Amino acid sequence: MKCPVLWMHGEFDELTPLDQILRTWRRIPKPRELWVFGNEYHPLGGVGADFLSLGADWLVAALAGRIRPTHDRQVYFEKDGRTSEGDARPPWWDSRRALRA
Repeated sequence: MKCPVLWMHGEFDELTPLDQILRTWRRIPKPRELWVFGNEYHPLGGVGADFLSLGADWLVAALAGRIRPTHDRQVYFEKDGRTSEGDARPPWWDSRRALRA
């Protein structure tokens, strides 16, 4: 695959768990971008209008050649609109792993 990839995923997607998404994500070649929407499920209903608009903007940038071949970005979108860049995992993710150990 050589085209830019944008993957949008709900934090609590009941069809594909987030840990599976993250494992698969690592196998996708760059350029790539992963957006995880906090407290959302598979349909992304609560953020539908927002993610469609943001996704359309991303697509326009990709088609215009503004996504570099080395592009590798992950964003976690909080329910209140805040974002965390660099890691699409929810803030509670590492504490969950500690509890399992």
